[in-house]
Amino acid sequence: TWQYCQAGLWQKVYDLLERENLFFDLHLCGGDAILLELYQFLLSGDKKDQDYSQVGRIYKHLGEVYHALGKLEKAQEYYKRALHLSVGERKLKEKCQVLILSGVTYDDLGDLIQAQSYYEQALACSREIDDLEEEGRASVFLGWVYNGLGKRLQALEQLKQALSIFQTIKNLDEEAWAFAKLGCVCLDLDEKEQAATYLKQALEI
Repeated sequence: TWQYCQAGLWQKVYDLLERENLFFDLHLCGGDAILLELYQFLLSGDKKDQDYSQVGRIYKHLGEVYHALGKLEKAQEYYKRALHLSVGERKLKEKCQVLILSGVTYDDLGDLIQAQSYYEQALACSREIDDLEEEGRASVFLGWVYNGLGKRLQALEQLKQALSIFQTIKNLDEEAWAFAKLGCVCLDLDEKEQAATYLKQALEI
């Protein structure tokens, strides 16, 4: 990869990163500093030869890297750049993902109102393209931010919608996630028996 970077073969670098799933491997293994330098290499290539759809994905990945490094404002900067390039029907799934990531960043910054706005946009976007997986994810995050804002009943309703979606598409990991969040909201409502039921269901999956 570094040889390709030094030779200015940006397309080969990008293709290798995507084909071998190096972003997620390095990201999960704590290689964010390496990824940061690598993507800066990519963006320093000849602009006229760059594919804007690829640049948008690089911006998205850079946002995730800066978020992991605790540089939340910088992460938002790159997410906004990614959203700017997420235009057209073929880009709507990626737009949903970036909207959720932006919401998570605002959530971590303590701005729950902005987080809610981004999650609601992601939810609308996912429904526009009938993407149940993204709709479920957006619903969980929106439900959780409702809970943070003290809107417990709205939180329960949104999380139950997410649970139903994940059960429909048979995504067990996300189903357990939704059950766990439902349990936490019930605890905040002092509904301990129902909370225990949800949390038990989460553990049993």
